[in-house]
Amino acid sequence: MKFLLGLILCAGVVAEAAIKESKVLRVGAINSPPHVTDLQTNPPQGAFIEFFSKKILPDVLIKHHYKVEWNVSPLKRQFRDLEVGQLDLLLMVVRTPEREKIYDYSEQPLVREQPAMVVRKSLFKNHAAVSIKEFSGKTVGLVTGALIPEFFKKYHIDYITVAGDDAGARIPNLVETQRIDGAFIYLKSIADGVTQKYKNDNLKSLIIYDVPAYSMYIAYGKKVPANIRNDIDAQLALHLKEYKFK
Repeated sequence: MKFLLGLILCAGVVAEAAIKESKVLRVGAINSPPHVTDLQTNPPQGAFIEFFSKKILPDVLIKHHYKVEWNVSPLKRQFRDLEVGQLDLLLMVVRTPEREKIYDYSEQPLVREQPAMVVRKSLFKNHAAVSIKEFSGKTVGLVTGALIPEFFKKYHIDYITVAGDDAGARIPNLVETQRIDGAFIYLKSIADGVTQKYKNDNLKSLIIYDVPAYSMYIAYGKKVPANIRNDIDAQLALHLKEYKFK
């Protein structure tokens, strides 16, 4: 009897440990200043990280008995981890029909803006905005794993992708040293944030005015419970108007 009771107690401890282990919400963040500015800290730094941590997550974590585990691996790996269930949420993601087959998304976008191009200050003097046609036949940089805009092909724009944890710093350097003609950034606020973060006085960001605006969402892994998604979306609906990043 004592042996049987010991087995039952042991099984209960193991089951309790398994439940506790399962109550982890694994969140990934993409280098996108001013929204996400520093991936070397835990949690990462940035305006949206602070907003998400203070306004969106607390009620959800308390209600469902979760804790957060931050993931700051390179972008391409984060998309793969989200797809195979090793990551639950990825912040600041462009939504596409192809990605909708793999991930779920927040009901409303976190930010919506025109895209921009980071270029050398010597180009397009006295311009705050330019046409995407200005980059026809030129080469621009993107972070590996980022969406390749459909209009690149239409306007014969070549591109290179840069991988690694330091891709956000290397792409501006490629622009400054004239190895590429510009860096395409999905949101103007991020383009501004890139030039400010790396304190590069030789670069500037220009709005691309004649292409559609982009929206950034939260991407959810398909295994994330619907009640967690719904509660995060409910908190976003309640508080998103309070998000300030400028």
